[in-house]
Amino acid sequence: MKNRLQGIFQIKNSFLLVLVLIQVLILVLATLLTRLTLHTIDISEAEKRDSVATFVTSTVAHGTSSVEPAVRVLVANQEILRLFAARDRDGLFNATKVLFGSLQQNNGVKQMQFTAPDFKVLLRVHNPALYGDDVTTSRPTLVDCITQQHLVAGLEQGRSGYGFRAVIPATSGGQFLGCAEMGSDLDASFLAPLNANFPGRWAIVNLDRGTRLTSDAALVAALNEPANSDIRNPNYSTPANILKSLLNSQPYFEYLKSSEEMALYIPIRNFKGDIALYVRYVTPTTYYATVRRMILNALLISVLGMGLTGLAFSMLYRGIKTPVLALVQETEKIKNFDLREKVEIKASLVELEKLIRAVAEMKMGLQSFQKYVPA
Repeated sequence: MKNRLQGIFQIKNSFLLVLVLIQVLILVLATLLTRLTLHTIDISEAEKRDSVATFVTSTVAHGTSSVEPAVRVLVANQEILRLFAARDRDGLFNATKVLFGSLQQNNGVKQMQFTAPDFKVLLRVHNPALYGDDVTTSRPTLVDCITQQHLVAGLEQGRSGYGFRAVIPATSGGQFLGCAEMGSDLDASFLAPLNANFPGRWAIVNLDRGTRLTSDAALVAALNEPANSDIRNPNYSTPANILKSLLNSQPYFEYLKSSEEMALYIPIRNFKGDIALYVRYVTPTTYYATVRRMILNALLISVLGMGLTGLAFSMLYRGIKTPVLALVQETEKIKNFDLREKVEIKASLVELEKLIRAVAEMKMGLQSFQKYVPA
């Protein structure tokens, strides 16, 4: 047992043990550095996702708020209220068509409408030839406004698609005349400012299907989506894990490893406060390239560190081993009183030089002692 321990605690084995420990330390440090950098990348990516989600929800809110002030001004105009009360369709159209044209050109307003308390459309300024139809089954905002006689604003899905609507009751002399409304469409024009701030592929996906008469496809609008995109498939269905997160009002993201992209899904509420659709944003990400670079850097640091420490320990080991073995031989000679040869051992370490000098002086002293005190 003692001999085995002595074999383990040789200079060579001690150097190897220290070298292995240092190599392990380098690997651990490289791994920790990589994990810390990846954590920093994750934080940066999360901040970007939060910025996109905030910008999208703010743009949605602005879509409603941009039409609400205009419709309030509309029902404050006494001439318009008089014509509405008189059910003068032609007069009402002539009184509002210039205003509508200006709002359409400058503010993106696509719809101006007057609906009577019996749920029948009196006038569509944007389409005056179509009137008299009942809206009870197709326009929930109008139904809410007429029955409750209060302002209703937000996203609504009608027969032709989604739009930002502001519907307000019109009264004159305490008499309820019906509801006036303005609206703008939720289409590719809505996605343009989003893409200007955050370039990528954009799509609006409907979760409340079955209401639109012109099209019941999941895709409401898209920008920069290629023709073969999965989301353009008429039978596209939102994956269950994404849908679960969205219905819990939580944005969802995923990294698309094959294309090295990030996909962000942002839930959007309708005027009732229900999650009725979502915006999907897909953009190239540097995540995978950064991960590869960090792993490569960690490997290079580890290999370089191992190589340099191995070389340094090898040189140090040789610088110690050679003179130490020579000193062992000299001490063996001194033990046997073989004092004839001069001690000539080279060493690069100061401590070993001092030890060699001390052995040489001891040998010279023993030579003098042997000369004057023969055995």
